[in-house]
Amino acid sequence: MTDKLPPPLLALFAPRPPLRYLLPTDVAPENRHTARISGVAKFVELLNTPDPNYIPVETKAEENLRRKLERAQDHEERLKEGLRNWNPKEDPHIRGDPFTTLFVSRLTYDTTEDDLENEFRRYGSIERVRVVRDKDTGKSRGYGFIVFAREGDMRAAYKEMNGAKIKNRKITVDVERGRTVKSWKPRWLGGGLGGRHYTKAAILKASKDYHERDRDRGRDRDRERYRGASGGGKRDWDRDRDRDRYGDRYRRDDRDRDRDRRDREHDRDRDRDRRNDRYRREDGDRWSKRPRYS
Repeated sequence: MTDKLPPPLLALFAPRPPLRYLLPTDVAPENRHTARISGVAKFVELLNTPDPNYIPVETKAEENLRRKLERAQDHEERLKEGLRNWNPKEDPHIRGDPFTTLFVSRLTYDTTEDDLENEFRRYGSIERVRVVRDKDTGKSRGYGFIVFAREGDMRAAYKEMNGAKIKNRKITVDVERGRTVKSWKPRWLGGGLGGRHYTKAAILKASKDYHERDRDRGRDRDRERYRGASGGGKRDWDRDRDRDRYGDRYRRDDRDRDRDRRDREHDRDRDRDRRNDRYRREDGDRWSKRPRYS
């Protein structure tokens, strides 16, 4: 069969020339001696007697956990040290009657004593205004204290200025608690009244109790409406039930009317198409002169 093919096609079926033999680059095959493979039985004894000086390698997760625990421990130690050194009654910077002192927080860092005095002096005579600043940098820490001459003026400012704006920022005011409330701790020592409201367990519990009481009140109102001392409550209940039943009936009637209207339109279109087809078959070429029904 192949003898009938022309030479150009026979060249396509010709085998390729053999590869040229090259010596190995490292060791000749006849001179190569590989290591003998043995079992692991002789290493079992080493596994049973581990090295006492071996230190395991710490993984990334273990390192993160260790650093987290160290930071928490350092924070707890700083809080304890701060509580031991914190004594507002012996602080030389704190002066004035604690029951006439107003605490102002969430201030902008450029708010000064003059700004606070201009905002609060309309409520009464002010004896002293202090914006707490950092000891090293002198930068404001965002809160301060205002000492009024009378307790009534302080309470009036407390009621009116909570949530007011100073330099386009809402502030929060409160009475001084460091010298008036026993075992009080500021926020920077783990206490205070600040923070996100949804992280406070007491507020969450109060909110849950409020919703439960509101649900109980709603049940009581429905029960009173149904019972009613003079029977009127039952009539109101029946009237609401009838209104719901009639409303459902009206909605069903509207759906029925819409369905009937769609059926009529469909029948009208079908009859029109049948009439047009009948005229087309009867008149032939004169179909274009016939009036079309619509």
